Amino acid sequence: MFDFYFQSGEFGGSGGTDWWSVSATFLGSLIGAGIGVGGAIWVFKKGKEVEAQVREEEKLRREQQQIQHFYFLIRESLATIKANFDGLDSMREGYEKTSKTYFPKYVLLENNFLTRLIDKINQDSLYETLTNQSNISRINSIYALIDNIKMQYSKLEKLMQDATKEDFSLKMKFIESFQKNINYAMETLVIESPDTITYKNTQEILRKYTDNEINTCTNDGKVDFSLYDKKIIIPLILAITDGNEIQNKRYLKQLMQLKKCRSLLTPLVSHNEQAYLAIHDIKNNIEKTISELKPLIFNETN
Repeated sequence: MFDFYFQSGEFGGSGGTDWWSVSATFLGSLIGAGIGVGGAIWVFKKGKEVEAQVREEEKLRREQQQIQHFYFLIRESLATIKANFDGLDSMREGYEKTSKTYFPKYVLLENNFLTRLIDKINQDSLYETLTNQSNISRINSIYALIDNIKMQYSKLEKLMQDATKEDFSLKMKFIESFQKNINYAMETLVIESPDTITYKNTQEILRKYTDNEINTCTNDGKVDFSLYDKKIIIPLILAITDGNEIQNKRYLKQLMQLKKCRSLLTPLVSHNEQAYLAIHDIKNNIEKTISELKPLIFNETN
């Protein structure tokens, strides 16, 4: 018969294998391996989560920068427009003081901010960013108003360029005609008798003109072309007609030339009136559009 002994967890004789110890060790190794793999997976997943969070935070940071830059460009665009409008208001004051003959070579400040703003709103990424953070209807309204301002501002720039060019052309025609009249009057004085009233009156007017005694500028130094008419052309016409010398062919020719010179002021004044009205209309349209845009912008950025 075999004798079996069960002592302290041993099965069989004292020299047999310790199965409990082996099983415990194997199980411990298995659990340890499982924990190791699970830990590695957890660390991997956690790393991915942190990485995704960092990417999301970076995306939000870039989007916020985009939005801030967008509103910055709007504010600076409006500031440049206001500076230009202040200049146009000062220009109009000069126009009113000079019998509507004053139209300076005023050049609008270049609005680079508005140009960059238009470039920005043509980017799909900006529109997506803005609509993600705000009401789509509001963003569409902002875009439409900005487009309208740009269109009106471009019209204003072209109008100013064309009006300045035409004003210069009309003034040059007047100045050329005026100078011819002065030269012709001086030539006539050399030939005609100094005993006539026409001669004496004409000579006095020309003397004052050549000696710069006749002021054709306003108090602030702006040339008023209507003063050429009032202080020189009309007195010359009166000198000829009052002297009753118009039968003289040379005086008669000069009289006709003087009247022609006067007529050149009419298209100049008419041009300036129309130009200023057009400028005023565009300026009003832009200001109205800006008044609609501001609540949408500043309510968001305040």
